[in-house]
Amino acid sequence: MSRSNERPKRLQRTPLDRQLKRNLRVAARAELTRRARIEKRLGWPLVAAGLGLFVATLVANFAGVVLLPFDMHHFFGQVGGLGIAFTGFVWAMR
Repeated sequence: MSRSNERPKRLQRTPLDRQLKRNLRVAARAELTRRARIEKRLGWPLVAAGLGLFVATLVANFAGVVLLPFDMHHFFGQVGGLGIAFTGFVWAMR
């Protein structure tokens, strides 16, 4: 049999591998402070809220609608939305 026809076998995960992975996840979670756990939990909703604000102000800009009364040029809505989304992403990926 030639070497070009041989395919490498995939590594099979054993129950021990799964247990070790679960133990590492639990240990990493236990090392987080209370504040870090709260920030991690709030991260993805903040990403969604920030992107929602950004898209809403972008659409309002093209439609000629004023979404926020203090933001006639939609600058603060777009920059603020991206800032909120970025902060949420950083928190979620801890």
